[in-house]
Amino acid sequence: MTRSLAAKLILAFLVVAVSGTLVSTLVIGSQTLRQFDNFITQREAIEGERPRGPGVGPLPPGERPGFGFGRYAPNTPERVFERNFRWVLLYGAGGAVLLGILLALGLTRTITRPVRDLTEATQRLAHGELGHQVIVRSEDELGQLATSFNNMSSDLEKADRLRQQMTADVAHDLRTPLSILSGYTEALQDGKLQATPEMYQIMHQQVDQLRHLVDDLRTLSLADAGALPLNRRPVDPKALLERVFLAYMPQAEAQDITLKLDAPGDLPSLTVDVERMTQVLNNLVGNAMRFTPSGGIVTLIGRPQQLAVRDSGEGVAAADLPFIFDRFYRGDKARQRPEGESGLGLAIAKSIVDAHGGRIWAESEGLGRGATFWIEIE
Repeated sequence: MTRSLAAKLILAFLVVAVSGTLVSTLVIGSQTLRQFDNFITQREAIEGERPRGPGVGPLPPGERPGFGFGRYAPNTPERVFERNFRWVLLYGAGGAVLLGILLALGLTRTITRPVRDLTEATQRLAHGELGHQVIVRSEDELGQLATSFNNMSSDLEKADRLRQQMTADVAHDLRTPLSILSGYTEALQDGKLQATPEMYQIMHQQVDQLRHLVDDLRTLSLADAGALPLNRRPVDPKALLERVFLAYMPQAEAQDITLKLDAPGDLPSLTVDVERMTQVLNNLVGNAMRFTPSGGIVTLIGRPQQLAVRDSGEGVAAADLPFIFDRFYRGDKARQRPEGESGLGLAIAKSIVDAHGGRIWAESEGLGRGATFWIEIE
């Protein structure tokens, strides 16, 4: 049995065309000749009773050849009509079958061409050509399938690009503290340096940075796998904001930044994991503190079903807003991340909010005009 879709479709169309043509021909031929018999009989009745003989009426059923052929006496006008009629039926049936073959070939090509395109595209995708697109030739189910394939291919290309970038960034962030630790330990081992409290403090900071990066990566991996543990319970949004507000008050005073809390006391409770949501707010406030200059303002905002952190700092360019929650994303490629930061804070914040079934987004009127990060939990 053939496995080709094109061959199966051609065979199916041919079977339908031939069988339909044959059935139609037999039915039309039989009914037409029967009506012709009735016409002859009625004509004889109108003209009056005449003796039967050559050329008069159809032959009795017992005298007809098999399959109903030769219904009339030879060399009569009726026999000529019958013969010509059958030839017309034969030509018509042949033409219908030929037309069916041509239509079968055309329809098969139309149907199988998108399938062949998709087959070729999946093979190229399997060989690593991510992002390959197929031509969408229609808006039917095959067109929708092609559109879905194009979307999937684009998503795979984007995911692979992000994976490569993330791998490079992680390698870079691991290399710096490891190089520092390796340099100090080799110097201590060779006796080139004498251990001091300051040296141990630097080494401890580098170890903390590595641990922080590993913890961030673990949080992201759990979120990607849908296995991020959440201990959700109702909590007062203002109390949650006050917790973060008090934690950052000393840093704000040290940086000469005004830290404000804008939240009414009658906000409806939010059902969240307090520790995880505190981590989100810590990331947002920490970000705001880093990019807000001395004399600036950072405000923690509470609204029904919403939390927000607003700053008067550097702001975000419109072109960067859709990407700031991507891992290791930096709007200014030349700017290095602050010491001890993994570049995953906003990505982790988004993962945690997504795990709560909420959404997080940023708003900014442009560079130098501050930014606001909103969290919405239904």
